[in-house]
Amino acid sequence: MKKKKIILIFVPVLVVLLVVGVILGNVFNKNNDETPTDQVENNVNYSFNNVYLVDNDNVLVPLSIKYETFDSVGEELMYLVTMLKENSSISTNTFKGLLPKDCFVKSLDLHDGIVKVNFDSNFVSYEGKNELKLLESLVWTLCDYKDVMGVSLLIEDKEVKNMPVNNTPVDKVITKQIGINNFLLTSSIMGKGERVLSYYEKKIQDKYYYVPVTHYVSNNLDLSIYDLTINTLFKDPGLTSNLQICRIFEKTKMVSTSLLTDNILYLSLTEDILFDETTVSLDVYNVLVKVVSLLTDVNDVSFLMELEEVMVNGKNSEENEVSKIELNKYYI
Repeated sequence: MKKKKIILIFVPVLVVLLVVGVILGNVFNKNNDETPTDQVENNVNYSFNNVYLVDNDNVLVPLSIKYETFDSVGEELMYLVTMLKENSSISTNTFKGLLPKDCFVKSLDLHDGIVKVNFDSNFVSYEGKNELKLLESLVWTLCDYKDVMGVSLLIEDKEVKNMPVNNTPVDKVITKQIGINNFLLTSSIMGKGERVLSYYEKKIQDKYYYVPVTHYVSNNLDLSIYDLTINTLFKDPGLTSNLQICRIFEKTKMVSTSLLTDNILYLSLTEDILFDETTVSLDVYNVLVKVVSLLTDVNDVSFLMELEEVMVNGKNSEENEVSKIELNKYYI
């Protein structure tokens, strides 16, 4: 009798467990047939580019923004231009764009590395004091895009030869040779020394940002433009400036002159640039590549320690384009 009772109790329980198992199995299989939500998000393609906005001291700062990739290059470049507006979605109390909020782009065309940007008449409503800064912001933002080498500016379908407010001359094709933050560091040797691009740091709201500056420096030692550019990075920009030497270069010096071979600039610097015993810091590499990117015939930078080449920590050897370098990540 006890065996019969046990069987009578066990069989219904077993049936219930089997039914529950079948139901859960169907649910599990159904969920496996569907693509998880987080996987869809992970499959979205994102791009990033630097946009140049001014801070409260009217200093242009490159901000690396990340955004969902557009279907065409034209749409992506149009998006970047809109990010430079006074009321853009990334403008804040700390950083803001200089393009008038009411202006819009009538057309934008990229051909053979030159992007033609055709603004409407509202473009002329910018503040005159910001005329050069606005040009720098537009040109450097677009030229940081991988397919752009220069910018042609039009207003209402007419080529701009002089800016409409302060009459600043404009080349038919404007490149990064226009410079950036041009008069941030003034000097008595302006126009007499060598014009170089440097990167310094600026503390803004308790965070440090890399800031590019085009300025004149004396060349009393008759250095090559490569050595002069690198050496300038390691010198204080001046007591009157709110910029400072990049912290990664506070103790750095050149051990010997640089060597340019096959478009690669080989540098021998002191050991403080090392990330560990065998590799150079990625930040050091990124800043140096940015600095030499405007020098003729330089495509990349390499490092030598006691005549042996040293690799860069975390560098992807297949992607060393200047346009792929992020310096100031900016979350929006």
